[in-house]
This record gives sequence, C-alpha cells and structure tokens, in this order.
Amino acid sequence: MRGGWRGLPGMIGLTVVAALVALLFLPGGNITHDVSSYGVGKEGHRLGFELLEGVGIETRRFNHGVELLPDGGALWVLDPGVSLLDGGPAGMGGIRAWVERGNTLLLAVGGGDDDDWLRHHVLGRIEERRRLAEAEAESGAETEETGAPSRKVDEEELLKPQGSFYEAMATLGVGDVKIHGQRTPLEVGFDDPMPVEGPLPGVSVLRGVRNAPFLSGEGLEDGEVLLRGEQGPLVWRRAVGEGQVVLVSDGRLLSNWAVAGDDNGYLLVSLATLTAGGGPVLYEEFSHGYASVTTLTRLLLQPPALFLTIQVLVVLTALVAWRTRRFGPALPAARGDRRTKAEHVHALADLHLRGKHHQGAARRLRQQLMSRWRERFGGGQTMTDEALFQWLARRTETSSDELRGSMATPKTADGRRLLRYARRLEALRRRIEEGR
Repeated sequence: MRGGWRGLPGMIGLTVVAALVALLFLPGGNITHDVSSYGVGKEGHRLGFELLEGVGIETRRFNHGVELLPDGGALWVLDPGVSLLDGGPAGMGGIRAWVERGNTLLLAVGGGDDDDWLRHHVLGRIEERRRLAEAEAESGAETEETGAPSRKVDEEELLKPQGSFYEAMATLGVGDVKIHGQRTPLEVGFDDPMPVEGPLPGVSVLRGVRNAPFLSGEGLEDGEVLLRGEQGPLVWRRAVGEGQVVLVSDGRLLSNWAVAGDDNGYLLVSLATLTAGGGPVLYEEFSHGYASVTTLTRLLLQPPALFLTIQVLVVLTALVAWRTRRFGPALPAARGDRRTKAEHVHALADLHLRGKHHQGAARRLRQQLMSRWRERFGGGQTMTDEALFQWLARRTETSSDELRGSMATPKTADGRRLLRYARRLEALRRRIEEGR
C-alpha cells in the first residue's frame, strides 16, 4: 500500500504544472475586438499607435489590470470595454485613485458602427426614464381626487444621463459633463473635413467631425476646451486631484480612418505631448481582451483562486514532509542479503575470466599469500618481502632464492598457467604452514 503512494507528490505536482500551462495558453477574452491598438480596420487604432512611435514618443500597450498602472505618463482609454467602466477598484474607481496621484487619463467614447453603443447604453435608458416619469405624472393627476399621494417629477433627474459611460464619468468626478448627440456610422457625412479651433498646435481642419457627438453641460466651465467644432466642444480637460482627465467626444477622431487624412495626425501627436508630459503613452488593451500572460499570476493570487492555490501548496508541503526522511519517522537500517565467500570468489574469478586478466589474477594470488604470512608469523604489513623470504627460508630450511622462484608470477598467463600457478602456491602454503 505504501508503494502506491510513492509517486503521489510527483503526480500532484505534474497535474498542477499541466493545469498552469493550460491556463497560460488559454485565450484571454475577445481577442478579435477591432477598436484596439492592434486593430487595422477603419475604427482601430493601430495607425495612431505606430505614428506616435514614429515621432519618438514612448508608446506602449497596457495589457494588465488597473492595479498595476505605473505612475508617470498617460493612460489612453479609447473605445473602452464595459468591464473597465465599472466604478469599483478594478475599473474607474482604481483609475481615479491613479489620476489623483498626478497622472493623466484620456478617455474617449467607445462603440462601433455595428453595436451602436451610445444608443443602447445611454440614450435608451434616458428615454425609458422619461416614459416612466410621464406615466407616473399621469397616474398622480388621477389620484389627487382620491387623496392618494403622488410622486413629484424631478426635472433635473430626467435630464441627468444614466448608463455605463456616464456612470464612469461620475466616478471620475466629471459627471456634470454630458455627450450630446448620437453616434452615427462613419459613412454618414464623416468624409467632409470641417474647420475646428482650439489651443492645440497644427490642428485646424479635422476629418470625422461632421455628425460626431460633442460635449455639453455646466461642468465644461470648470475645465478647458481644447478643441471645438461648429456643433460644440470635441476635446476637454479638467484637473482631478493632482492629475487631469481629458475627454474626447468621439474616439473615431483618433482612429485609423481619421488619422490617415487632414489634421487628425497633428491632433493625435498634440494630445500625446499634452497628456504624457514627457512620459509614456499607455494604450489600454486589457478591457479589449488582450490580457498579458503575466495575468496568470494575478489569477492564482487573487480570490477565489487564491484559496485553491493555498490548499494545493499546503497539501504538497505535507506530502513532501511526510515522504522526506529528515522530517518523517525514524526508519530501521536496511538488512542486506547474506552472501557467502564462495559467491565473492566466483564473481571475482568470472570478472577476470571475462576480461582475460590472468596475469593480474596471478599477482593478486601472490599478494594475498604474502599478506597472509606477514600477519600469521608476526612480521606485520611493514615487513619487507626480502625479510619475509629470509624468515621463511629458515623455517623451511631452504634458500630464499628458491622460495622467491616458486612464487614468481608467470610472464605470460592463460587459464591453464593460472591454474598451475594457483596449485603451486597452495602446495607452498601447506608446506610452510602445516609442514607437509
């Protein structure tokens, strides 16, 4: 049973690694969005991104969450995704805190020709609130005769726009500025260049102004209009904390289609110089679905995945500690298999036989016999061969030269010569030790 658990820590570790690799290569959101700085269509912003790089302005794509925004430079949110318009810390709430530290946000109305974003998210809600108020007003007139209380219609509440984009503007502290007009497709009168005015250098005639939405509201007086067309302000900024927020009434003024003609390129560069202040321009792409692979770390270290990550680490640590001898219970020493001396001799002989080391085997037999005699007759291992032969000669009443000659190894040896030499040494041993 214990053998089956040996590979469990490794199996769990491989499973975790496989899951992380799978998450790493999963696509992050809707990566086909065409209004990002990767988009090469008419409403994309790839051309503007490359234009800023070409004139020497540091331009980067920001593919992370709001909490990783670096200080310095400007964040450009062009055609933002709905997830970024949330008022929480992961949306406009976090961006406002970042702006108040002295940074700049450029925010442009999002949406495209197909989804008609502004109509669905803003104008539709305003119309719905107006119909509800009129219905309540009519029912209130009928209840005056019965004495039932009627709800007073708040005209300011009717005029206050509602919707994701306006809620985001309110979070940023510029909710008193509204966007007047509905976004229409680019094909409706946008090709006619129109004159504009404002303090931005080199910007006098722009493409895409006709039928584009413009900014209105009492809050415009608290800021500065940077660009104005015939129908109204197009670009406006206001200080928020130590930083500033720049609003663009229509993000399509900076799109690929617009930058390719008239003074829209000058407008893009002027806004980059004004907002970045020498720092980098960050194109926000996280809400468009272009999440960086480093967001995998954020995924594992934030709830609810954080709790699962902690549990996996605790289990792995416990399993490793359990299987490691340093921290585990004491184990008895392993009992080796009993072997006989004959097995060792046979194994050694087999090695010499396979390698044809007959000469080495003969020398080993001679050395073993000499060591045996040194220990047996009290001379010790420090006794020289000459002294040992002289002692053996006196014991056997023979000359030392004769003993040396009897123990001399053959110059060339094979299996037969080695066997005869081993027998001669064995006879000499018996003669010296047993007197035979």
